[in-house]
Amino acid sequence: MEKWYFISFRNPQMNRNLGCCNVSAKGGPREALDKTVELEINPGGEAAIFLISEPELVPNRLYSRKEMIDLNYEKINE
Repeated sequence: MEKWYFISFRNPQMNRNLGCCNVSAKGGPREALDKTVELEINPGGEAAIFLISEPELVPNRLYSRKEMIDLNYEKINE
């Protein structure tokens, strides 16, 4: 059974968000992160991965920091 994940990427040196996405994976967080690489939507940096019940964004697409702000996503620890 596939699970949905919200993944937020960050550049730790600049403490800046690089984008966010929703992906589904049959395994856990590692498989979800691997899927972002397969889909070529992984910008690198650190990743915070959260299990979600259903996608909040269009799946398999990287949203930029600006797009996330425009969608009124809350900034956490920024």
